[in-house]
Amino acid sequence: MLLDVDYQKALDYYSAGDYNNAKKTFYSIMDYSDAKDYYFKCGYKLGSDYYEQGKTAEALREFFYVKSYNDAAERIDEIAGSIYDSGLAYYNKGDYSNAAVEFGKISEYDYKDSASMKEQCTYRNGINFIVAGQYEDAINTLKPLDTYKDSSALLNEAYYRLGNELFLDSPASSIKYYSLIPTYRNVEEKLLLPQLILYGSWDIAEIDNISQNDLSFTFNEDGNFVTKNNLNNVAISTEAMAHPYTWSKDMFISDGYTIKVNVKDYDNIEIKCGNSGKETLYKCVRTSMLGTNLP
Repeated sequence: MLLDVDYQKALDYYSAGDYNNAKKTFYSIMDYSDAKDYYFKCGYKLGSDYYEQGKTAEALREFFYVKSYNDAAERIDEIAGSIYDSGLAYYNKGDYSNAAVEFGKISEYDYKDSASMKEQCTYRNGINFIVAGQYEDAINTLKPLDTYKDSSALLNEAYYRLGNELFLDSPASSIKYYSLIPTYRNVEEKLLLPQLILYGSWDIAEIDNISQNDLSFTFNEDGNFVTKNNLNNVAISTEAMAHPYTWSKDMFISDGYTIKVNVKDYDNIEIKCGNSGKETLYKCVRTSMLGTNLP
């Protein structure tokens, strides 16, 4: 009885020209009466309607669902061929963005070499973004390519150049990208620079050469020195009050406080924190670096 109701509902959708809902309903009762035949009819009609509306990707999808019905297979080949030719025309003009979009419409159907052409266009587009200095676009474009040709090397170069660009105006922002390529070019040396290395979390091992326990702080992306402990000669930020430090020449400065960084190695630094002519020496051991994948 329930199948009869669903079948009639599907027929009503079909009679009203609502082929999308009719197809869904016929699909849910595929083994009932001639529901399967109607399912294929709906898919074919949807494909035809989409094609007449110029929606070739949607038409291709619908014909593909019912490719064994009527001349759906021929319609698939016709539409896919047209899209492929469009992609090739864009490719020959050097418009790799639009070419990738066109080849992408038919790559899931394994039409000719559309999948590899999509990869090639995406790859070339990534290169063009790097050349144009659009490094974030290059990163987003090259990431999905994974092992295609030298995409990995190009991605590293995009990270590196974006890191360098950000370093000039906002050193903390560059860490996110440098940390993705810690052994690339001179990145290891850059991450050891005084204006970068302080960002992250640290345990304080000594204060003025006196050993300490359970003292720690975080120097975050906003330049705030945050700790639960009272420390001498440091502008400590709290939830109620922020004291952002900015890099100037060779030290961090905030509201009359200064932090001078002496780098021992990646995991060990000394900082001299001063205020009104007084300085306190803190020996620090890294627990983590800001927004990085490094240990």
